[in-house]
Amino acid sequence: MAVGEEARRHHYVPEFYLRRWTIDGLVKTVDVDSRRAKRPLAPKSIAFERDLYTVPHHAMDDAPSRWVETYLSRVENEAAKRVGRLVEGELGPVVDVGLKADLAVFLGLQIGRTAAARRRSLIIAEAPDVVKLSLLTRMAPHATSTQIEHSVQDQLVDSTAGAIRMLIEQVKNVNASTLFKRNWAVYEPSGPLVTSDEPVVLIAGPPFARDGNAGTALSGVIVYPLSPKRALVMLRSDLWHRSPFSLTRGETRRLNREIVANAAKSAFERPSDEIIESSEVPCRRPTAEPEYSTLTVDDAIDLMRRLATQKSRWTGIESPPTWPVLRWHR
Repeated sequence: MAVGEEARRHHYVPEFYLRRWTIDGLVKTVDVDSRRAKRPLAPKSIAFERDLYTVPHHAMDDAPSRWVETYLSRVENEAAKRVGRLVEGELGPVVDVGLKADLAVFLGLQIGRTAAARRRSLIIAEAPDVVKLSLLTRMAPHATSTQIEHSVQDQLVDSTAGAIRMLIEQVKNVNASTLFKRNWAVYEPSGPLVTSDEPVVLIAGPPFARDGNAGTALSGVIVYPLSPKRALVMLRSDLWHRSPFSLTRGETRRLNREIVANAAKSAFERPSDEIIESSEVPCRRPTAEPEYSTLTVDDAIDLMRRLATQKSRWTGIESPPTWPVLRWHR
């Protein structure tokens, strides 16, 4: 299907999703660090990067260079129907196993497909082979040296292809299954919700520090704004939803702040709303370029892991806010 595909605007947040924040076909983008709102635009004109998923012809077994974008588009077409069912359905627990399975794959892809996630993956893909070999050896202690070397050469021969392979493998091996095993429910806020260029929000919760990243497996709460009027909340399997499935004004305000804080660069809202501009969240600290030449292999692996992990805006903040909705963690 991707043969002859010419589309080069690759959306890392799907158009169908952003349409839920439109008024008269337009959505407002706000730069989070400066809190400056841009002129409202149609979803097709925002949240994209040219050739983000284009793979060099030589890198992946002669597959069409834009097969990833074609694949993601097919997933989105089906996901739009499932998201619509949650938006239009009743509040409370999501018990449809098939719907959960399908959306777990879609949301797993969403976590890894953003522009910021790509940059984090490239940190691993572009690391020196000796560092990757050592890391893979620790991750697969029973693999032979030949298998490890083949994995490095086969998967990471091209950094862009390597990053895309990591995206697919992460969905297959981690994200989809851990999201599916969570307890899902749909909540209604007391006011409009916003969303961002990192729309799946991982909230670690106790016992983790406020600035910690616990990943999809250990985070107490994962939130995906479905629309300005609905949120999908996925609790870790040892946590349980309790009614009411509506958020108070304070909970809604704090959740919006968390959604904005999760943004890499931009957050999105309806043109008539002014939630993002008034959200007091810290600026993101720039990520340093990795310098491995003077480090031991152990220190290089540690540096690579730290730089490739999504950072919280609350890191280094003296008095960070409490978790947005405390009842979800109990």
